[in-house]
Amino acid sequence: LESVLRLRRALPTEPIPRDSHLNPSTPSCDRIASVFLEDMGCQMNRLDAEVVVGRLARVGIRRVDTPADADAVLYYTCSVREHAEDKVYGRLGALRRMKAERPGLVIGVMGCMAQSQKERIFQRAPHVDLVCGTSRFEDVVELLEEARHGERVLAIDRKDLSFERDVSARTRR
Repeated sequence: LESVLRLRRALPTEPIPRDSHLNPSTPSCDRIASVFLEDMGCQMNRLDAEVVVGRLARVGIRRVDTPADADAVLYYTCSVREHAEDKVYGRLGALRRMKAERPGLVIGVMGCMAQSQKERIFQRAPHVDLVCGTSRFEDVVELLEEARHGERVLAIDRKDLSFERDVSARTRR
């Protein structure tokens, strides 16, 4: 279990080829070339965040080190730990000006905080584009695509879950 929870932070420098089931000519996917993703809270969030990174890497979206370098900023956070929620709201507040200067920037909150707070995140941080709950994080590519087209996306509903996990972004030990 310990080796499963050791997560690799860096993605390969070259984009991973697109999957055949995704449309490579999707303009929004092509425009989102980079993502800043920060996970806060429990170890399960870290594991889920790595699944998100793997999904994004499969379509050529690379992870960057700062929000300023990203086309999309995602926070994957916990609602059990209040400190994590406070940190996210602080980070979202700091992104308000960046969003005003770069309206194409996609900002999202994912995980159990998103699942529990739902629309309250949009109310408290109206510049957020995406709120994605615990049962929809594997759809991150499609959800970012919707948000990139200017839609405010609330994805908390449960759908048929896939048990196929993409762990290509994690190191094998």
